[in-house]
Amino acid sequence: MNTQTSTGKITLSALVLAVTSGMATTAMAQGYQIDELSAHRLGDAFSGGAAEARDASTAHYNPAGLVRLKKTELTGGFSVLSTRVDFTGDAVTADPGNSSGSGTGVAPVSGGRTADTSSSDVVPHLYFSTPLAEGTVLGIALNAPFASSTDYGSTSPIRYQTVKSEVTGMRLTVSAGQAVSTNFSVGGGLIVQRLEGSLSNAIDASSVCSQVDYAQSGGGAYLCGVAGSGDNDGRVKFEGDDVAFGYTLGLLYSLTENTRAGFAYRSAIKHKLEGTASVQIPAAVEPVTAAATSPSFLYTHSESASFNLNTPESASASLFHQLSPMLSLQGDVTWTRWSRFQTLDITTASGFTVSQPQNWNNNWRFAVGGEYQASDVLAMRAGFALDKSPVPSGQHNLSFPLKDFKAVSVGMTYAFSSALAVDAGLQRTLPFKTAVNDGDVATTGSQANGTSETSTWSAALGFNWKP
Repeated sequence: MNTQTSTGKITLSALVLAVTSGMATTAMAQGYQIDELSAHRLGDAFSGGAAEARDASTAHYNPAGLVRLKKTELTGGFSVLSTRVDFTGDAVTADPGNSSGSGTGVAPVSGGRTADTSSSDVVPHLYFSTPLAEGTVLGIALNAPFASSTDYGSTSPIRYQTVKSEVTGMRLTVSAGQAVSTNFSVGGGLIVQRLEGSLSNAIDASSVCSQVDYAQSGGGAYLCGVAGSGDNDGRVKFEGDDVAFGYTLGLLYSLTENTRAGFAYRSAIKHKLEGTASVQIPAAVEPVTAAATSPSFLYTHSESASFNLNTPESASASLFHQLSPMLSLQGDVTWTRWSRFQTLDITTASGFTVSQPQNWNNNWRFAVGGEYQASDVLAMRAGFALDKSPVPSGQHNLSFPLKDFKAVSVGMTYAFSSALAVDAGLQRTLPFKTAVNDGDVATTGSQANGTSETSTWSAALGFNWKP
């Protein structure tokens, strides 16, 4: 392997890993999925979804609970996730030719020491249930378990890690619940899930050019511009989508007239997002960067590309208890097999395959909540949740600066009539700071170190209609 090829591989690795790291999902509580799929459930911090079974959203949370719905129901609404992420720290890029004059082999990335992104993502959800026969109820769930967007700007100091991303997904679940006895029911359903992603980042073409120049001539010419300055920044963008299938299973058991326990399982779903990788390189340095890899990649063009992104299986156990005619309490424990997320891989049509290690751990989420029936028409609820981070300690990056999070929720339901009620919920995820280390100059060509602070609000409005 000659020096130029080795340098090119390092640069390409930086390029591709930065594309995948553009998949910032800090608005999402559980890894790269979101919880905000019901206005009613948001109000109690999603603390009893597998056991409460009070409206058609149980088609999503536990299909076995559908048997408790004796009439046709339509439940729908939307959630808004408002997230702000602030990064403070330093970023450097490879500069073996000392184009910046630092004499250290690295150059500081222009743009200051701070970067931030704010987003408000709208998440729709719609659920339907209808009895088919005695003890059998059909359920349909349509929601968006992925909804995240970030934009740090093209001049931020972390632009070589991430600039802009948008990830959206829709999930359709068709399920049914069946009563086995007066106190026990089972359920199951088929899931069809579509995932779409658009990710972009900057390429330090001056750094790439400088590395090639240094490898070939010892770095005496400096015709490439100053590494890290942004003068010759290029751009890469990936767009892709995929449809995949999974399934869900559920059990519901009534221990007494006022107490019931539920269990729900959702399978893993394997996605291979296929689309296009588009590269733009400034004309001044393109002849040099194009020769940096074999086969050539760092030149202005588009080609087919794909990367794998799987949603892991999860299992929830919930307990619901009607303490009095006015007060109910509930709790939930959810396990998610995030250990499936070991690498983030991307492959291009020209033959490059790069893996970004993640090495996530399985995680647990705990939630408790309750509801108080204040009057015949008004119910109020509240909840608290603790979600353990799946990201190993010391491995947090700008894509997933996820720490253990705590969330407090409040909500209400107002019944206009026996047929129509409106739900509202509000959740505050307590702000948290994370030490992040993204990239490595020796292996990926650029590096950012600092602190990321995340702040999130979630609000939801919905309805329940029994025609």
